[in-house]
Amino acid sequence: MEERRIISIEKLGEISDYVYDLEVDGVNNFFGNDILVHNSAIFQCPNLVQEHCDKVNKTFKTISKSIIKDVIKDIDKFILDEVNPACQREIAKRCFSEDSDRIEFKREAFSLHCAAFAKKKYFLHIVDKEGIQTDEFKYTGIEIKKNELPPKVKKLIREIYEDSCRKFWIESQYNQRLREIWEMFKTLDINEISYYKGYNTARFAEGFLKMQTGTTLIARAATYYNQLITKLNLINKYSEIHIGDKIRVCYLLPNQFGIGVIGFPTKFPDELVQYFSIDYITMFQKMILKPLDSYCSLRKWKQFDPRNEPCNDIFGIQ
Repeated sequence: MEERRIISIEKLGEISDYVYDLEVDGVNNFFGNDILVHNSAIFQCPNLVQEHCDKVNKTFKTISKSIIKDVIKDIDKFILDEVNPACQREIAKRCFSEDSDRIEFKREAFSLHCAAFAKKKYFLHIVDKEGIQTDEFKYTGIEIKKNELPPKVKKLIREIYEDSCRKFWIESQYNQRLREIWEMFKTLDINEISYYKGYNTARFAEGFLKMQTGTTLIARAATYYNQLITKLNLINKYSEIHIGDKIRVCYLLPNQFGIGVIGFPTKFPDELVQYFSIDYITMFQKMILKPLDSYCSLRKWKQFDPRNEPCNDIFGIQ
């Protein structure tokens, strides 16, 4: 076996991207210590579900637990009688293996709804998991699994996904719910809606609130905060932001300082409230609408637009 050694290790700092399974030669299935490490496969069977619904004059919206149970029986029989034997024959043919029956498929979960946005980005509404009836959602790779969104925003997005599936929303119901959330969103303060980011790349300021060309938004937000608490003699009360810190970030309406974004460590200083107002439209677009864009596209719904709704400039910090 060819000897391989680590040549160097580079510290990348905090990374917000997802880390997925190991791959060997471009595939996700491989043996490790005689154990097959693998991913699950997803397939759709709407015709089978509809067939069972038609037998008892039910619709997909009124599907019962007994129908789900019958559908699962048919799926399990198909996997046992058709899928596994076919796969084992193919393995024996291609790999000349006498142990082809060691590899088999089993049903992991049955879902009534699946929203698949891209590879490794989806959510499932699971109603049966390994033979046990349930009512839960599994989220993989989508925004509510990230640490950037504040808890209250994650909860709102999760409710939209789950209510739209359980209650079979149409486009008008989705937009009505977004309208209600928009009205509530405008009452939240900066600590509740600012998103989390890692401050990993420093840039030098060219003066007070003046940054070099090409400075990242996060670096600008952090530097503005540091300069402002120094300028307003708050440095002894509030800690500066340093490289490697996790900070909060919020977009601002036009203000006397001419900055469009501000960062802060954990809680926004009360002394700065008088100077700034939240750009609620931009924050709503980035916090709520952007994570839902793929879902709207999948459902062929027109996305809600807060710019068509009344908006006030209240900062909202208590």
